[in-house]
Amino acid sequence: MQLIKCEMLSRAISWIDGVSIRELTGAARFVPDPTDETKSKKDVQVVLRNLILGWGQEVTNILWKAVMVHSQRIEDRLAKSFPDSAVMTEVEKRFMDQALREIEAANKSAIAETVNSLTVDETPKG
Repeated sequence: MQLIKCEMLSRAISWIDGVSIRELTGAARFVPDPTDETKSKKDVQVVLRNLILGWGQEVTNILWKAVMVHSQRIEDRLAKSFPDSAVMTEVEKRFMDQALREIEAANKSAIAETVNSLTVDETPKG
């Protein structure tokens, strides 16, 4: 999980020291990797991932939380800018509501059957 978070964080970083790393091309994308013993040149995104992996779990989790809060704010703002019908049509809403009710009813039925079978099995015979 930590590796996935580091990979996503490294891809979320778009600027370093005023330079857009997404606009870098060719040789400009390759930088020495300070985490590699030979300091070989690697793609900037790979180097970022390696650096973040070396920061430790606590720092990585704090950065992860900051990115997730930022992403949620963007998503909320975008969702508010669309009319409800663009996010989900009335037909989709009714379909989802019906599906959720059916799933809930099936779950209740399954739970009731399980409880009944357990109580029947535990009833003393005699």
